[in-house]
Amino acid sequence: MIIYRHRKLVREGGITALKKQVIPDHCHQNRTDENFANTVVEFSLYNPHLGQVQVAHHLRKQYKIELSASGVRNVWLRESMQTIGLRLQKKAFLLT
Repeated sequence: MIIYRHRKLVREGGITALKKQVIPDHCHQNRTDENFANTVVEFSLYNPHLGQVQVAHHLRKQYKIELSASGVRNVWLRESMQTIGLRLQKKAFLLT
C-alpha cells in the first residue's frame, strides 16, 4: 500500500524523500499497440463525424485492424478526442 511506502521513505530520507517521488508512466500489457493507435487517430481526424463503432468497422475493413469499439474509445480518451468537436479542433490545430 502507498501509506507504507511513504512511511518507509520518511523513515529513510525524511520529508524531502517524499518530494522527490516520480510516478512512472504505466503502459499496461493490454494497451492498444502504438501503430494501431496512430492509425485510429489519423483515420478519426479524416473522418471526425464517425462514431466509435463505425471507426472500428472501417478499420477492420480497410486496414485489417481488429479493434473493438471500446478500444477505439480508449485511444480517443487517451488523445483527448472523444467528441466530434474535439476531433475537429485537433484537426484544425494540426492543419495550422
